[in-house]
Amino acid sequence: MIFDQYQIEGAKFLAERPFALLADDMGLGKTAQAILAADMVNAQRILIICPAVARLNWKREFHEFSIFDRDFVVCLRTMDRPGQSSVVSYDYAVANHSWLISMQWDLVIVDESHFLKEPTSKRTRVIYGIDGIIRKTKRLWCLSGTPAPNHAGELWPMLFTFGATRLSYEQWVKKFCNHRTVWYGNKPQLKIYGTQDGNAPLLKHILKNYMKRRLKTDVLKELPLLRFAEVVVEDFALPCDVEFDKQALRKETRIMEEALSYSSTDESSALVLEGLANSVSTLRKINGLKKVQACIDLVSSELDNNAYHKVVIFAVHREVIERLIDGLRSYKPVVIHGGISPKIRQDAIDQFQKDENCKVFIGNILAAGTAITLTAAHNLIMLEQDWVPGNNAQAVMRCHRRGQINPVFVRCISIADSIDSKISSVLRRKTQELTNIFDKGE
Repeated sequence: MIFDQYQIEGAKFLAERPFALLADDMGLGKTAQAILAADMVNAQRILIICPAVARLNWKREFHEFSIFDRDFVVCLRTMDRPGQSSVVSYDYAVANHSWLISMQWDLVIVDESHFLKEPTSKRTRVIYGIDGIIRKTKRLWCLSGTPAPNHAGELWPMLFTFGATRLSYEQWVKKFCNHRTVWYGNKPQLKIYGTQDGNAPLLKHILKNYMKRRLKTDVLKELPLLRFAEVVVEDFALPCDVEFDKQALRKETRIMEEALSYSSTDESSALVLEGLANSVSTLRKINGLKKVQACIDLVSSELDNNAYHKVVIFAVHREVIERLIDGLRSYKPVVIHGGISPKIRQDAIDQFQKDENCKVFIGNILAAGTAITLTAAHNLIMLEQDWVPGNNAQAVMRCHRRGQINPVFVRCISIADSIDSKISSVLRRKTQELTNIFDKGE
């Protein structure tokens, strides 16, 4: 694996510190940097604590980026026992605190560490507290593109754990936050309204020794304008109201596996997929529906924590799109699919481009993948991909075109250890090839 220079610098920053925060902008490869840093310090007993949707992806990324062959245990159920190196969710860490503190770790990595921004929450206390997991590790590295989504008070749990401050939470809030005291019954509480500008230089000084942060614009010369990544999620159960022919699904899965087993290159595999697209319709739809909840959880978390302002999601099936709309309704989504009239279609595009409150665009790849501009977003998720790579490339270019001032980050979601993962990987690589060839920035 070849790392960019800024990634090597980020890894060195982590490796040189027992406590550190890597706060790079989304899409700059914080996971890869943390893995490189883990190799630099020869950490073998590693605990990854992350959102549930990211668990399988961490194992996959270690396999891709690390020079060591660590045997990671991914704990998917509460009853699963951790191993010498483990990946667990925040909920698992709360439920199995006693197991995790019975082990000694070389390194604990807390991914999306802003999940621990509330000092009194149970997961914060389980990880950072006096009897927390932090007491059983040599190193603690936190990763978050939005370490304080709302105000400087949210940095306190992490910085107090690091030893960067000895102020109490109340003292910290009074020093760095705009606040006032409000009464709930007979008890006074601090109400926080934002961060104090006057003490910002002091806050930056405290963070300087612990935090490394680069924005996309900082490393633009080192970045390609367009980046692709694969997000591997668990094999979620289908919604209970989904009806399908189980016998047809088994048959189509067998056909697909046999067809791909004879394909030795991405080129031949892509041709196979294109040829079989209409013959395995049940398989295609079921794969899409299984990923809907993971996508909703991912996007909701990122938007709530200001990881980005807007996102484009592409899918294939109408039912997949409708379930996305329902799950993301609070973000004022607009949608384009084959049944949308030209006027409504243009209204949806204009609303997404101009309305700050409209944060999600959901489109069918064929209906919304050409002749429109979606440059208000530079984050794009392919929940489902068309089995013609050229159609996917056209969809990507809705964001990656003239008028886009940010690098575009494309993520393709696939189900771990399934035929969907193989299909997604082939299509992602072919889409990237075609985009690199044909995309001239329009």
